[in-house]
Amino acid sequence: MPTKRPSLRKRRTVKPELRVDVTRIEYQRLCDSVNRNAEAIKRLELADQIQFRRTAEIQQELEVFKKGRRSH
Repeated sequence: MPTKRPSLRKRRTVKPELRVDVTRIEYQRLCDSVNRNAEAIKRLELADQIQFRRTAEIQQELEVFKKGRRSH
């Protein structure tokens, strides 16, 4: 029995006028920049979660304080 060859994926060709030539160094710099931005976004998301959690805690403490003052 003849063996089947794995099918080759078809590449989508990019029109020559839309192609952009990028050197390896430029590509590497772009990847580094994307990675730095992703890390910065993660740090900002973490800081936002911490601030939101702390705000919720303060609101809860304030509600307890208000309830305590009303009962007197």
